[in-house]
Amino acid sequence: MASPTTSSLRWLLLAGLLAASTLAAAAEWKRGIEGQRIADQGDGSFLNPVLAGDHPDPSVLKDGDDYYLTLSSFDAYPGLPIWHSRDLVNWQPLGHAISENVGAIWAPDLVKHGTRYYIYFPARRGEQGQRSNFVVWADAITGPWSAPIDIGLGKYIDPGHAVGEDGKRYLFLSGGDYVQLSDDGLKVVGTPRHVYDWWMLYHGYENGYWTLGRQALLDPIEWTADGWFVAKGGDLGTPLKKPSGQALAHGLALSDDFRSGRLGPQWAFFNPGRDEDRRLSFGDGTLSVQGKGRAPRDSSPLTVIATDPAYQFEVEMQIEPGAQGGALLFYSERLYAGVGSNGEAFVMHRYGEERPAQLAPSAKSGRLWLRVRNDRHIVTIHSSRDGSTWTKYPVQMEVSGYHHNVAGKFLALKPALYAAGNGKVHFRHFRYRALE
Repeated sequence: MASPTTSSLRWLLLAGLLAASTLAAAAEWKRGIEGQRIADQGDGSFLNPVLAGDHPDPSVLKDGDDYYLTLSSFDAYPGLPIWHSRDLVNWQPLGHAISENVGAIWAPDLVKHGTRYYIYFPARRGEQGQRSNFVVWADAITGPWSAPIDIGLGKYIDPGHAVGEDGKRYLFLSGGDYVQLSDDGLKVVGTPRHVYDWWMLYHGYENGYWTLGRQALLDPIEWTADGWFVAKGGDLGTPLKKPSGQALAHGLALSDDFRSGRLGPQWAFFNPGRDEDRRLSFGDGTLSVQGKGRAPRDSSPLTVIATDPAYQFEVEMQIEPGAQGGALLFYSERLYAGVGSNGEAFVMHRYGEERPAQLAPSAKSGRLWLRVRNDRHIVTIHSSRDGSTWTKYPVQMEVSGYHHNVAGKFLALKPALYAAGNGKVHFRHFRYRALE
């Protein structure tokens, strides 16, 4: 894929090799749920990204008139989110394919063979940990999905399912190798061997907003006479002609009134333990979270994927004695920013460190409201005792460096809630809103 000659780069594209495309700033976004930017312009055109926020390594399955997509979820669980579309532009969430923590998941392959759905993916525990490949399956795309099955092949990544002319099933692997699968697709047969109108869904960083993670992009491609594909989209900042297909209602609301009695599909724990869900309880519009660890870094905070360069979120909290809770912009256990409280005193979280702070007003009987505003990497904190009158913390934070090039791990900066210590933190009325 050729690099562009223009200098107005806004996206750095990572799809195995590093390439680049241009993105102009002139187009005006349409707005959807909570004011979030959406791809469908309503006039037969669309703007990239089609899935804003951190949606890397998209794998797409066409099943009749429907498209289904999953993507790398890394340390977030539930993992392997499933999205549904009929036009490749507007996407609806369907749920997740895995809840058991098998490590950081990336580069999945979603396929259908016969009447059954499969997802093949590599996973690794810890940055230098053991690596393997797994498969999960379901008879319906909405689940229930099987427990993850370890099929080995630890030296390989990027599994891709294929069916040969002989009707047998294979996995193509990194390095140009392939291996035969059993008829049910759940184990390896033999040893790997070496071999050697279209659209492409891939991921890219938005220039200046690496904190949003690797966003899902849609680009038309064409095949050259000698068998290479070439992206035709050019400037990804201008509207492109949409693929044919029915437009579904697009996007996922991030706000939560906690009245469903279960954790909403927008939420994911960071690096959870096996029984992390046991920390949660619901009742009368309240999410109660048992404290874990001593600070955000070891509390497995609950996170959502931000979709816009500017947004704010707020939440009401009731903090039990012995507990500490707060609102964060969370990248990893080593890099986060925000504010927390034990119901009496406040603590500011900056660069993954905890520092005492004076916010006015203080919590009243352990109850307070917090608001975090991220306006293009300038973070402002507000607190309130009643949810109506807000007091601004006098010191702002700058978070443009909270991304992979600084901290590694290919993650994104996410709005988050945490509960630490020995008691519970009760959350109500989580509200997210994208800003112009």
